Amino acid sequence: MEDAVEQDPANENAWAFLGELSLLAFLFNQSTRGNPIIQGLKCAHNALRINPLSQHAHVTLGMTNIFQNNKQAGLESLEYALALNPNASGLIGIIGCLMICAGEYNRGIELIRESINRNKSYPPLFNLFVSLYHFKLKEYSLAYQQIEKSGISELVLNAVLRVAILVNMGRKSEAFEMMKVFKGFQINKTWISRDQISRFLLDQDLVENLYKGLKAINVPILTVA
Repeated sequence: MEDAVEQDPANENAWAFLGELSLLAFLFNQSTRGNPIIQGLKCAHNALRINPLSQHAHVTLGMTNIFQNNKQAGLESLEYALALNPNASGLIGIIGCLMICAGEYNRGIELIRESINRNKSYPPLFNLFVSLYHFKLKEYSLAYQQIEKSGISELVLNAVLRVAILVNMGRKSEAFEMMKVFKGFQINKTWISRDQISRFLLDQDLVENLYKGLKAINVPILTVA
């Protein structure tokens, strides 16, 4: 994407996608050349200067605001992006996931389910956020069914949510064994802190409940750099 914007600096979608990738690096705790939040915001603004009606750019702007704990601005950007093209089934689901990150559970699950109904080949990541929705409602069996559909990935939220669900289902020994799997992943060479989870989830009550799962199995929680 960096090469793409260098070769074609007037490509709005390239700028928007570069911004989204920078923000995903922030989410996955991956290293970037600079501050991924600043990079995401810069890319979103570049795309919007080229085309103020760029749907992808408004999604990127919404992501940036959410990751900056700017909930209202993030929701406004996402709703505007949705209004620009309400038939973009993939983006509907992505916006739904971001709504859940912002703590707007009912709106988020509505959009994710609409996206899934329109496109049966939806990304497995959507199941992770559906699981998070059920976890918030303390529907742990449903949350477990959905997290299983998402598969095991190196996403921090995947590890934390799986452990919290198992602990709340009374399956602490399985939760402890699960953390052994995640321990080998690159992202978890330093253990996951509450600060890490709070990077992308604005509902602090939800974060607290997720964090309790890790504490319940005595996982050493260190600050992630």
